[in-house]
Amino acid sequence: MKKAFLWLMVVSLIALFAIPVYAAGKKEAPRAVTPVEEKVGEREWWMAPEGGKTLVDDLPMPEKSSEPYVFAVAVNDTEISFEIDVWNGFKKAAEKYPNIELHLFDCKNNPDDSLKAVLDIQTLNPDFVVYFNWVGAGQEMARWCEENEIPEIEIDVPYGQHAWFYGVNNPMTGILGGQKMGEWVKKNWAGKDVWVVQNTEYESGEDVYLRNSEFLRVFLETVGDSVKVMNIHKDGKVDELNGDTSPELGLQLFGDWLTAHPEAKNIAVWSMTDEACSGMYAAAKNQNRLSNCVFGSINGTPNAFNIMVEDKRYLGSIAIFPERYGEGVLKTAMLIMQNKPVPKQVVTEYEWVTIETLGKYYPQYFK
Repeated sequence: MKKAFLWLMVVSLIALFAIPVYAAGKKEAPRAVTPVEEKVGEREWWMAPEGGKTLVDDLPMPEKSSEPYVFAVAVNDTEISFEIDVWNGFKKAAEKYPNIELHLFDCKNNPDDSLKAVLDIQTLNPDFVVYFNWVGAGQEMARWCEENEIPEIEIDVPYGQHAWFYGVNNPMTGILGGQKMGEWVKKNWAGKDVWVVQNTEYESGEDVYLRNSEFLRVFLETVGDSVKVMNIHKDGKVDELNGDTSPELGLQLFGDWLTAHPEAKNIAVWSMTDEACSGMYAAAKNQNRLSNCVFGSINGTPNAFNIMVEDKRYLGSIAIFPERYGEGVLKTAMLIMQNKPVPKQVVTEYEWVTIETLGKYYPQYFK
């Protein structure tokens, strides 16, 4: 009798601990994927692999699916031209996926609204999260996704260890910009004293900072001893203006720099965003110093192109085609939801666009 009782207790305990335990409040997601308990290699299905990189165009198309999914997409700021293109691109891309219920959240380029977007996403409790924000709350979004076992794609700025990365290849864009601007300086300013001024944004992290550090490394390699760079500091950096994507802040910071350096005659201005660079251009124009400067930047937006068609001293912008982000991200996300292998990093196309090539990509500027 005692043996039977003990055996009944053992069976009961086994059954008790075999019941799956879910995070509080987590709804049962309608995912046609491997259950969380099963491993995909060394990871669970909702976790990005530790490495790997591919161009988005090299990914296969996802299978057609009737499974209903709720997607949450946070975008940095719908008043910035780049993010407006991203926002509209998601709306257009979602039309191809009638099974996706898409919710867009505007972080409004400030910490308070960024946190609100994160909290709103948590309340929504979606099946998939896409996070694109430069100013904060990314760590909180990544933490929540990990705790709730929800797959996440982070655009341009990587926060979470288990999230996928989608967007610009930050080091390669820096390398390309350094090569192109270095070639121009070597050809046109040989034998002259040169100043290099960068707009940066330290808070976005090391990966994004590679847009500037790789630029400077390749720029210096390209110009060699053909010019003397006058403002290299002991730490190997040049003058860095710690701003953000704001044209107004770019104008203020570079205006202050120009006032403090009246002797600078040959200035190569490099900005990690078109938006800030357009403000830096305005600062030089306000002080009648445009003849002293050339400009280059990243993003490929009207902030750069509108100036480029008027002034050849804006040498180029590295276009990363924000209007295509939505299409590429949803393609990547659907592959993840269908448990297809997707590398840690999925990167976009990028091109150095000049006044000579602008019409090839954006013919509307010449109508």
